[in-house]
Amino acid sequence: MEKILITGASGYIGRQLKFKADRPTHQELDLTNEHSCWNYKWDGDIIVHCANSGTFKNSSELDLKHNLTMMFNLKNRWPKAKIITFGSGAMFDKRYPIIKAKETDIAYPTDYYGMYKRLLLGIPDVTLVIFGMYGDTGFIKECRNGNGKIVIYQDVKFSWTKEENINKYVEWSFDKKGVYNICEFDMTLTEVANKEKAEITYLHEGMGNEYTGKITIR
Repeated sequence: MEKILITGASGYIGRQLKFKADRPTHQELDLTNEHSCWNYKWDGDIIVHCANSGTFKNSSELDLKHNLTMMFNLKNRWPKAKIITFGSGAMFDKRYPIIKAKETDIAYPTDYYGMYKRLLLGIPDVTLVIFGMYGDTGFIKECRNGNGKIVIYQDVKFSWTKEENINKYVEWSFDKKGVYNICEFDMTLTEVANKEKAEITYLHEGMGNEYTGKITIR
């Protein structure tokens, strides 16, 4: 049986992972600190790297530095371990419509979040690219907790992955290498709101920039 280490285990994606694994806290393993990495005693086979600094809407130059440092520290400390991490559709540059993006499509995002997702491609053994997570996150959480009413800037079409399926994709990737979209289905925000029985109000009519990936794993 593989010995697994999960970084960022207390974050949203990390909490979904049900594998038997080491799950160090930030105090136990600070991935931005080289000495902390070398002092952490673990010798295993697979690292599922969920730790992340910053978000798409709130990411700085310091977050870019931290995210690159975390990956390089993992590679230097555990060179024989397989590293699986999570990408984002933001690496295709959200300033423009992202329509059925393939993993091999090239773009040059200007925000720090998209930059680091793009720069890290090819460094971990496997990158699972998520466009939208269908679960207790963001827009869907707002639909569920907004007393059935929600206001959004504009409708957008997304590719979605169900949160309960993350485990099967990670397990599938144990013997893989490369970059893979894990889009399961496409759905507009209006369709999501209808599914969640939420009443939706738009600040702007029409559709915003599409945010979808080519489905390669089912």
